Amino acid sequence: MVLPLRNVEEWAQFTRPTNLLTMHIRDEAIKAAAREVIPASQALVQPASQLDDPRIAALMNAIDAEQIMGSPAGKIFIDTMEQMIATLLLQRSCAQPMLKVRGGLAPFRRRTVIDLIETRLHEPLGLADLAEATGLSQSHFSQMFRTSMGLSPHQYVLRQRVECAQQLLRNPHYRIIDIALRCGFSTQQHFSRIFRMLTGRTPSEYRNNL
Repeated sequence: MVLPLRNVEEWAQFTRPTNLLTMHIRDEAIKAAAREVIPASQALVQPASQLDDPRIAALMNAIDAEQIMGSPAGKIFIDTMEQMIATLLLQRSCAQPMLKVRGGLAPFRRRTVIDLIETRLHEPLGLADLAEATGLSQSHFSQMFRTSMGLSPHQYVLRQRVECAQQLLRNPHYRIIDIALRCGFSTQQHFSRIFRMLTGRTPSEYRNNL
């Protein structure tokens, strides 16, 4: 169900027990998705009593799983999911196909955002922080970043954090929990899960095999 207006009540009846997940998409996310990709006059999200879109369903399931784990991936993950959902909702409502962004980030913009990520790798980073550094809207930045780097901003940040952790694991004096925090992971469990997903080993196994 899509409700585009605030403070409007909508009643729904379900014929069987149903788990509900509600997500509020900020106006800023809608505007960012609309800017530079569709005409401003078409930047409207149409209401829908039923929405059968497997892409949006997959994104909502990812958000639900993230919340269940305590949101260890941080703000950039939620920002990215919100921006993608906003883009899909606008794409669904748009009367004409959305324009595709061609080309990637200009070299100076790519260098700027990479330097920002490296400098603030241990801090919570949001999609808005990265987009603002390049002077682009969040939606436009995300698409151009993926074109340039072959990864979404969230995926790139995770890979950079794991590469940083690999270097620190070479020092036996650093505890794994300290490395996790120093590389921007909120918990050791999240660090271990992402590290294993990208390297095929846990941090302990990686350190023991050095």
